[in-house]
Amino acid sequence: MRIKNVIITAVTTIILFAGILFGTIFLVRFLRADSSPQYVGYWLHESEILGMRVIKVDENSFDIAEARKLDDKYEVIDAWEHFDFNVSGEGEGRLFLYDDVVSLKYDTNAGLIELMDIPAQKITKEEVVEHKHTYFSVKTNASCTQNGSIIYKCDCGDEYTEEIPALGHNFDTSWTTEIKSTSETQGTEYRECMTCGVREYRDIAKIDIPDTVFGFWTYTEELVEEVPHGFFLNITNDSDTGPICMYSVFYEHENIPNEYFVDEVVIFKLIVSKEGNNLVMDVDDSSQFVFDLEKNTFFVNSCKLNKSSSSVDNYHVTYMLEIITEPATCSKAGHKTYKCNCHDKILLVEEISTLSHEYGDWVVDTKATCTTEGSQHKTCSVCGDVATETIPVDETNHLYSWHYNSYATCSAEGSKTSTCTRCGNIVVETIPIDSSKHTYGESVTLKAATCTEPGECQKTCKDCGYVYTYSITCLPHTPTNKDYEHNRYECSVCHGTYLIVDSDSNRLKYQGYNKNGATTNGFFVNYYDISGIYDDSYEVYIAREYKNKPVKLRNGEVFSHSRVEYIYVEDGVEIEYISVFRDCTTLKYISLPASAESLGLDFTGCSSNLQVFYRNA
Repeated sequence: MRIKNVIITAVTTIILFAGILFGTIFLVRFLRADSSPQYVGYWLHESEILGMRVIKVDENSFDIAEARKLDDKYEVIDAWEHFDFNVSGEGEGRLFLYDDVVSLKYDTNAGLIELMDIPAQKITKEEVVEHKHTYFSVKTNASCTQNGSIIYKCDCGDEYTEEIPALGHNFDTSWTTEIKSTSETQGTEYRECMTCGVREYRDIAKIDIPDTVFGFWTYTEELVEEVPHGFFLNITNDSDTGPICMYSVFYEHENIPNEYFVDEVVIFKLIVSKEGNNLVMDVDDSSQFVFDLEKNTFFVNSCKLNKSSSSVDNYHVTYMLEIITEPATCSKAGHKTYKCNCHDKILLVEEISTLSHEYGDWVVDTKATCTTEGSQHKTCSVCGDVATETIPVDETNHLYSWHYNSYATCSAEGSKTSTCTRCGNIVVETIPIDSSKHTYGESVTLKAATCTEPGECQKTCKDCGYVYTYSITCLPHTPTNKDYEHNRYECSVCHGTYLIVDSDSNRLKYQGYNKNGATTNGFFVNYYDISGIYDDSYEVYIAREYKNKPVKLRNGEVFSHSRVEYIYVEDGVEIEYISVFRDCTTLKYISLPASAESLGLDFTGCSSNLQVFYRNA
């Protein structure tokens, strides 16, 4: 029996403990469920300015990302932007969550959040999917000198680029001669890129004339009957002209055995080109000198020459070197000197004729007119000589003074006379009819204007009978029974009721402020304050909103330097500074919301006849 009671007591204790444990867990879960903020979760926000966005709200922060509709889900197409917030307080069923830039408002009654005052719709986590990029590529091939690229683009707008390095030229290994080199000038040769065809050029060095070429080269066999002995070449390196060649035919003296004289001496500057292993010296169409570099042998028209001693006693070769000692110009003659090769004695001096001037274009100094000649000059680009020339009288270059004889009208032509002030030439010109130049009679009123309807008048051209009809603007209303408290008056003519002043915001100066009270403009404006008036308006209407943002009066003596006589403050304008209307010396009437009466506004400095109206709600 005792054992049974012990067992029953133990079971009862276990059941009681389990009930307390499960009750505690249920209570904790219930309290947690109740204490969890309802704004935590995913929200869809759409606006014309920001487009579609997904907002992920936690207890102490929120993330915002751009999104787009994808079937029945919302695809995130941009990186999440993170914001930390503090709960600033509750008011009128709203919980305010701020960070430094973006604000969320949670309406605890409606269960909605607002991003920057635009409502968002709550959605489930499963409706939000992260965007996966699907790229397509656009390829631009690389060339020899330009890099190519592959651009990978996703339909969400994301893209990245891979650069393809330039290929570089693929030049042919062989070079082609474009300009042969000589002993005087360098040549050029090129090779082409086998891909793009561009050419790479390089210089070919001047041809060096080996020492073995210089000296006497003779051919002593009889050529023809008139040339009984032969010819020779004398190749020297002259200090003035460089390498030169004297080509001469020599004859045996008739009376002195073994003595020879030279005839038909031809002297030319030695300019050599290279063909294979030969140095080629072209003299004229009938003669060609070739020096074989391998054999060190000269050939003239296939005749082989022998190398002789550089001093041949039996041959006295007399020829002259031509040296230009003073070049000719277009203002004076030049000179050239001839000397013997065997000594420095001057054999002959010749004059070089004066060159022709190289004038530029004519420059007009004075234009010719109908009564006077003009002048022009041109300058030689070589010597600076100036040539002048007279320009004949130009009978077409008049200087006219116009005089209107009659003006053109809608029915008649006009005319004007032009007289040249230089020569007196007279030109008479007809002015065509001008259909817009009417001469109207007196206006006839067809319909008188009133303060509600425009009038209509008519006038007729005296010359062509054209009838012009035009409207007359409405007359101004005639105010009576002005109600400054409610901003209205009655017109004594049409008996209509009209506003004393409308809500024209262009008369007032506005300054934007953010939520922290700092001045700002654009997207982050939280409210506007009035800082003054743009013009000398006598009547001002202060509306409760400007650009869909609240308007506050929080600066003192805003109207102190204006000429305003009547101010109407719309219901809903928040007045934070009691001296806002102070020192407005011209103010006669002001209509305020009833709520402003308890503020104790300061009207010091205003007119003693100021009438202040506090409108009933």
